[in-house]
Amino acid sequence: MLNILICKFPYASLYGGGEKHTFDLVENLQKKNFTFYFAGSCPVLLAEFIKKNWLVRKTWGGKEPVAKWSLAVFFFIWPIIFLNLLRLLVVYKLKHKINILYCLSLTEKILLTLPARCMGIKVIWMEHKLIGNWLYLSPLKYLFILFSRLALIITVSQTAKESITKLGVAEKNIQVIYNGVDLEKFLPRPSSLDNLSKEFRVGFIGRLDAEKGVKYLILAIAKLKTVIPQIKLIIIGEGPDKKSLQMLIKDKGIADKVFFVGFQQNTAKWLANFDCLVLPSVKQESFGLVAAEALACLKPVIVTNIGGLKEVVADCGYLIEPHHSTGIADALITVYKNYHQALEKAKAGRLRVAENFSQEKMLENYAQTFQNLT
Repeated sequence: MLNILICKFPYASLYGGGEKHTFDLVENLQKKNFTFYFAGSCPVLLAEFIKKNWLVRKTWGGKEPVAKWSLAVFFFIWPIIFLNLLRLLVVYKLKHKINILYCLSLTEKILLTLPARCMGIKVIWMEHKLIGNWLYLSPLKYLFILFSRLALIITVSQTAKESITKLGVAEKNIQVIYNGVDLEKFLPRPSSLDNLSKEFRVGFIGRLDAEKGVKYLILAIAKLKTVIPQIKLIIIGEGPDKKSLQMLIKDKGIADKVFFVGFQQNTAKWLANFDCLVLPSVKQESFGLVAAEALACLKPVIVTNIGGLKEVVADCGYLIEPHHSTGIADALITVYKNYHQALEKAKAGRLRVAENFSQEKMLENYAQTFQNLT
């Protein structure tokens, strides 16, 4: 029996790929003789663990020191946080006999790694995001590099691994385990555009913030409103840019072309009804799980030629440059006018997902990694 304590004390909390990954891991590995506990302050993880009657404890660890103000506060209150988390770690070691500490945020990585190792607990750092200026320019990066020697760092792509080694972390301490798609849930649902009067349904799934580049997708739809009159854009997600995006839609006179449906947990159902998925991110993505899920459903994908998106899609989709609404529009025209060819790419994409990015393979890799540590 392996007992694993998950910790997360985020700067901000939204339901995203990292949270979904954690839920998938816990839900499936608990069936294979692993016991998971969660202790932290992440509202999304707390709510889901409570909802599913998983082992959970709300505890305070301050705001993750990844922004200027939270970093400044952290320097004043870190001893208090450290004592609280150290007490927590001792309780879980003595009461629940935890074998592994699974760290999701910077706070516990730099404060608990050394105490955990002194107690005989193995430590895993999960890095879902690419390392950026939030750490490159932070004085905490030196502690990150130092304590990384005592942990195994798991990340989700070669791109993400490179961002960590760029910081100065030894490559031998990093393991890539790709995110996984549940191929029994994301089933082939090919569309047909043989009837040219049929709606051409373009989808976006993700957070509505500037780095996702949704405004360039909206501008592309505006360019195509007369070229492809049947085009419709369905936007799934919530975020701080929603109001500005709605204003842009109104300004461009395409309110009848673009529809916001909010956050949706069952993305498989929505993907089944899309004809194409577009992910126009303008900042490096660590992986691109939604793109892999769309390919599994045999949906053509258009993504920006950056980071993990490029790594996932390869030549099974359409790559465009970031910040480029014209590029998105041209790719959508190509998909629309050559839909059979786009479907062939998507079929190759499903095979690629099955071979490299299946949930089954991901879970096997995690189970083996956890067992090898103890």
